[in-house]
Amino acid sequence: MFQTAANHFFQDHGGKFGDWFMNFMSDFGSFQVYMALILAVMFGWNLSKGFFLVHIMIWTGMANSFLKDFFNLPRPIDVDETLRIPGIDYNNINIDGANHSANGPFQYLSQEIIDKCRVIGLKSPGFPSGHAASAATFWISLPLLAKKTWLWIFGLIAMTLIMISRMYLGVHFLGDIIGGFISGILIVIIGFLLYYWLLEVDVNGQKRFPLYSFSGRLARYIYYFGVPVALSFVPNIGILYTAPLMGINLVIITAGLRNIEERGQIWERIIRVLFAYILYLASVKIVSLLPRPETELLKFIETSIQLFLTLRLSIAVCVWAKLYRRSY
Repeated sequence: MFQTAANHFFQDHGGKFGDWFMNFMSDFGSFQVYMALILAVMFGWNLSKGFFLVHIMIWTGMANSFLKDFFNLPRPIDVDETLRIPGIDYNNINIDGANHSANGPFQYLSQEIIDKCRVIGLKSPGFPSGHAASAATFWISLPLLAKKTWLWIFGLIAMTLIMISRMYLGVHFLGDIIGGFISGILIVIIGFLLYYWLLEVDVNGQKRFPLYSFSGRLARYIYYFGVPVALSFVPNIGILYTAPLMGINLVIITAGLRNIEERGQIWERIIRVLFAYILYLASVKIVSLLPRPETELLKFIETSIQLFLTLRLSIAVCVWAKLYRRSY
């Protein structure tokens, strides 16, 4: 699991096209791509299911971030310098040019090598794979929500290629991939158990976003506000994920999703998605021009407000342009 034999196998059968294609598939599993796909789901198909995908992806990110820092293990290119580096070298660790990966398929990395890498500095630990966890979460959740056979086929292919790309690029062991896949599956199971069995309600015969079914207002607001704030103080999670969670929850509270009729012609759905993309890109550009926040609190507020305004304005513009219809 922590040998580099699989990494060498993929690299030996790659070449220039393999380098390009595997970098492409790795980028296909990046935050920017998932954000674009989630906006397409939200505004092109179903807001409620889009918000569910955002939540489950954020929870996957939080779990992965915590586990990476908890285990704090090196990547293949950190311990085996006979591997090529066709992509990003996250840690830039150079020991002695040799292969110090595990000796057998079910053996662990030596504690001596792990300690050496930690002393040099693991800016980006390897286990579990964030790409594998995110791919498993997204490409299993979306077909489950859509109930489309072609999405299962596409998702399985995309998920497999993303995972292979991370081994090809030398940034993950097979064990990292399996660990990330398992963690992603667990998040999906927990998320769908809550979505379908505990929290979901029927409103006018339609299934709506699960958080509307919390038995009491107090429980809802603890989740909306208390959980993001509390998790911001958990080591190894911070505001990277909790601030977007807060922004998303603010949209859910204020947008009146239950009153929005999401029917529309194809051209209406395409325009809604384009509005959302434009506003999101504009918000990213505006934030990049602002002075960088000096405290974690200000970063939390800025990120939360950015995502809140982007999605809230996107919905408001679509309602104003009659691309959405409200039912009262």
